[in-house]
Amino acid sequence: MASCIIEGIYAASKSTGDMRLLQSAKLVAGLGMAGDRYAEHCGTYTIVKEPGRQLTLISADAVEAATAAHPEPLEPVRIGNLRRNVVLRGVTCHELNSCVGRKVQIGACVLFVHRLCVPCMYNEMKNGCEGLRDALWYATGVNCEVLAGGDIHVGDRVNLGLEWDPDLSRVNDGGKPQGFYVHPKKRSAQEAKANKGMPAEVGQKLALKDPEGIWRLQSAYESVGLGFVAGGMPPAARAPTTQRSDPNVFFLFVVVAALTVVLQCVFVWGHAGGS
Repeated sequence: MASCIIEGIYAASKSTGDMRLLQSAKLVAGLGMAGDRYAEHCGTYTIVKEPGRQLTLISADAVEAATAAHPEPLEPVRIGNLRRNVVLRGVTCHELNSCVGRKVQIGACVLFVHRLCVPCMYNEMKNGCEGLRDALWYATGVNCEVLAGGDIHVGDRVNLGLEWDPDLSRVNDGGKPQGFYVHPKKRSAQEAKANKGMPAEVGQKLALKDPEGIWRLQSAYESVGLGFVAGGMPPAARAPTTQRSDPNVFFLFVVVAALTVVLQCVFVWGHAGGS
C-alpha cells in the first residue's frame, strides 16, 4: 500500500488571495475544502466547470527534485505560493501523477484524481520566477474531486490507492484541448496553437453565462500581463458584486458620516453660544 503524509494544508478565500497555512481543514463532498476559493465558487478557474477543481494535491519531494534537476538555478519559491491545497511528503512525482483515475484516501475522506494540475504562465508571473512553469511542469500535483468529506490534519497518513487499477472512464478534465498536458517545449505547432488562449467568441459566451466568473479569470491573468481570453475582457463580463460593494465598508461609512454630523453640530452650537 503506497502511502505518504500531509506536510501542509493551504487555502485562499478568494481568487488571487494569499494562501493561508493551516494545521487542519474540513473537506466537503462535492465542493472541496471549506473556506477555500473553489469551495466558495470564487476561484480564478471556477468558471471552467470540472469536478477536479475542488481540491489539489502536490508532492514536496517532486517540487524539490524538479527544482534541483533544472539546468539553470531558479529563484526560491515557497511551495504554498504554487497555490495547491494539500502538500504531501514521501511520494515521488511519478507516484502522485500515477494516481490519475484512482481514489485517494485521507482518514474518512475519499478523493478521486481527475488529472495532472500542470502549472500555468499566470502562476509563474505571479511568483516572479522565470522558468518556473517549464521546470515544474510535471511536478505541480493533481486535481481531485471530493467524494467523501471529513477533517484532515497535518501529519495525517494518505493512502494513494496505487494497488488498484485506475478507472480512466470516470476521469473528467473539463475537455482540455489536445496537447494541454504536453510540456510547452515539446508541443507540436497544432498543439501550441490550441493553447494560445480562449477565442474571444467563446469568452463572450461564457461571460453571458457567468459574467462575474469570466471577469475574475481574465482579471487574474491581466494582473500579471497575460490574457486568458484573446482580445481582452469580454463585453458581457462584470466585476463581482462583493468587489462593487462591501457591507462592512458601507456600515463604517455610515458611522463616520453620523459622527461627522454630530461634531459639526457641536461646533456650531458652541460657536453660537460664545458669540
